[in-house]
Amino acid sequence: MASSECLDDNDLMALFEEGAAETSRQKALHAHLDVCTDCRHLVAELARCLAEEGSMVSTAPLAGPATVEEATDVRALWGGAIVGPYRLERFLGQGGLGIVWAATHVTHGGDFALKFLRTSESARAKRFLREARVTAALRHPNIVHVHEAFEPTGLPPVIVMDLLHGEPLRGPMRRMGTIPWNQTAALLRPIVAALAAAHARGVIHRDLKPENVFLTGDTVKVLDFGLAKLTAIEGGCAATAELTRSGHILGTPTYMAPEQVFGEKDIDVRADVWSLGVLAFECLSGRRPIEGRTLGHAIRAFSSGTILQLADVAPHLPPPVTSLVARMLSVERTKRPSLGEIDAVLTSS
Repeated sequence: MASSECLDDNDLMALFEEGAAETSRQKALHAHLDVCTDCRHLVAELARCLAEEGSMVSTAPLAGPATVEEATDVRALWGGAIVGPYRLERFLGQGGLGIVWAATHVTHGGDFALKFLRTSESARAKRFLREARVTAALRHPNIVHVHEAFEPTGLPPVIVMDLLHGEPLRGPMRRMGTIPWNQTAALLRPIVAALAAAHARGVIHRDLKPENVFLTGDTVKVLDFGLAKLTAIEGGCAATAELTRSGHILGTPTYMAPEQVFGEKDIDVRADVWSLGVLAFECLSGRRPIEGRTLGHAIRAFSSGTILQLADVAPHLPPPVTSLVARMLSVERTKRPSLGEIDAVLTSS
């Protein structure tokens, strides 16, 4: 391909082909990515989607080097390695941004989850550390607790969180197909409480999805404020607001509000209301209001108005429920309900 041409669907497929050696076509594609910001963002978004679906990223860490200082690629870490004051115990998994290990504190004991950034690239490191500062400031029983963040010698930054025992919401959604309204309401109420606490501190989650909702015993925890946009104009939260640059699309396409998909500058708390509506829709119907999982699918759905209605796909549900979800999924965000209105319906169920 010519270096001036942007990537098409075939080029994207070629980038993710596995092989022992990089092909000449892949080399040309990577050369284009070096000079094209738009294509880099597109590839990053596709990689994220593929990783979340489990179709691209290996879950096994690489063989370990002799010392932690040699493990500049975090995939090369191994069980028993000492990172700061923590001993890595077992590999838990990885996503588009981080790699997670279960660990114990070598001095004080206790179980923790260590989330390592997958790269030392400066801008990502700043955003990653911002996630730690944002989440640590959000002390709430339904938000995962972050203890600290630091940069180990020779490794990318790491944040230290509570080690949760349970599973993401995606687990019961897959097993059950659909979740009855009373159970869905019980799941959504603590999420609403967590979002309300974050919004009160000027923080929008912007990436709410089943993988970021963790069920542990009788408690629901919201995870990963790594894509949060800080709206506070004062205080510690405001200090990192400049890291979210206008026009950059952040989020997971399937759960993104229209204003996120179209890269609007003034994303606000109503984007989280949309994502919460998608969660409710999926729990209750086993489907998503926008079929497909790519940014292109979302853009086409918003542009053509082909967004599924819960009343059509789950007609057995009470009208107040389908009406609430329809309002949460209003393309015109001024028509979306507040978290207080949502909580009132959930509580009355």
